[in-house]
Amino acid sequence: MSYSQEGLRQPLQRCVNYSPGSYAFFEVACLSKGCVMGGFDFTQILNSIVNARLNSFSGDMTCGGGPVSDHSAVNYAIRIDYFK
Repeated sequence: MSYSQEGLRQPLQRCVNYSPGSYAFFEVACLSKGCVMGGFDFTQILNSIVNARLNSFSGDMTCGGGPVSDHSAVNYAIRIDYFK
């Protein structure tokens, strides 16, 4: 995923990997220090992708927390490898 936020010169890159034994917690915090109750919850997106048996999906999301105005946004690409 690529984080972008007001004041960043270029997006920050982050890769999160999960394996079959990983704890299923799919939330990523907002980069804004003043953000309250914000961040990025990928749970519903991942549920939809798995239910549709898709191998990849991409999109973008903006943090909706409060009260600051410089919340971060992410552009993400998800790849899932299914075991048979």
